[in-house]
Order: sequence, then structure tokens, then C-alpha cells
Amino acid sequence: MNASSEPDKSSFPAAKIAVALLAVTVMGALLFAYSGKNRNSRDNAPKISRYGMIQDFSLTDHREQPFGIKDVAGKVWVANFIFTSCATECPLLSRRMQDVQEAFINDPRVELVSISVDPRTDNPKRLAKYAEAFKAGDRWAFLTGDTKEIERLSTKGFMVTTPGETPEASSVRRTRELLHSEKIAVVDQLGVVRFYANGMNPGAAKEVTRVVRKLLESSETP
Repeated sequence: MNASSEPDKSSFPAAKIAVALLAVTVMGALLFAYSGKNRNSRDNAPKISRYGMIQDFSLTDHREQPFGIKDVAGKVWVANFIFTSCATECPLLSRRMQDVQEAFINDPRVELVSISVDPRTDNPKRLAKYAEAFKAGDRWAFLTGDTKEIERLSTKGFMVTTPGETPEASSVRRTRELLHSEKIAVVDQLGVVRFYANGMNPGAAKEVTRVVRKLLESSETP
């Protein structure tokens, strides 16, 4: 066999190097795509801020028991404003709250609070029927009470509505002259509002759940 018919031994290392470089390139591309996905996930994560602190309040829950800030002290709680005769936004908002309840059904560190903006109609018995319709558990309270107290909570506490403001200006709906918000608020263990979700957004419950979990995790950090 002449020299021209012998295999070129120098070509084997070059081929192996080419394959290795290709593998590294592919692996690098996959890692870049994965890190980019994680980065986008972090960028899209709900941003937790610090809004107003909820001062003490005195209302009555659907079990006809007094309810105030002491009943949620030291817990992460999720709150919204509804009224039982609302046939549009409120059932959807309550469904979102029900989804949040399901996510923390066995966690005593989390409470849910739905406050009626129609206390003249929504007495405890009526709220109890509404709570039953949404399978509210022991840690989901539906509150009623003095109109001025509820307005104070809505405007100065949660800051979700402003007296005299038009629906177009405040992202709220006026139904039967009752002003209520589509927002769902998350309050931390110290009573500070940390996050607002748009309850009309299909992803609202997931956003709220992620924020609640983050607040719970931060409280566990030494």
C-alpha cells in the first residue's frame, strides 16, 4: 500500500476537536436560553413594594363576631372589597380569592378578608350565604359594619378608592352608587400593604399566591 492510500492520522484529532467544539457551542446556546428564560421569569415576577399601613378597625364578620386588626396580626392577609348583590365583577373577584384560599388551605399563617361596601344590605347572615357559595373556610372572613369605617378602610387604609372620583379616573366600578375596586391587596405580617393585583386579570390569583409565598419566606429568614 502506497503512502497516498494510508489514512491521514492527523485528521482524527482535528475531527474530534470539531465535534467537541460543536458540543460546547450547543451546550452554551442551551445554557444561554435557559438563563434567559429564568431572567425573564424574574423580570416578570410581581414586584413587592411598601404602601400604607392598615390601622386598627372594628367590623363584624359573617359569623357575627367582631373582627379587627388583631385577628390578622402577625399573618399575611389578602383583602378585597365586594358586595353580594353585585352580579358582574364581584363574583369573579371572589373566585380569585377562592383560588388563593385553595393555595394556602392548610397554612394558618395566611388569612383572607372580603369587605362589603354595601353594609346596609350585607348583614352577617347575607354574607354567610355568600361565603358558603364560595366555600369559604375558617380563615376567610367576610366583613360588614359601619359605612364610614368601611369607607375609611377603602380610601385611607387600602387606598383603592377615592371619594368623589369617577370610575374612569380610578379604575373602579360604580354600581348602584357603590364605589368598589377591582384590586386585590396583599398585606404583610406588620400590617403594611405590599402588593396590588388587578382582580380582573386571569393571572391575579397566581400573582397574589407568589407574593404571599415570598412574604412568608422572608419571615422565615434569620
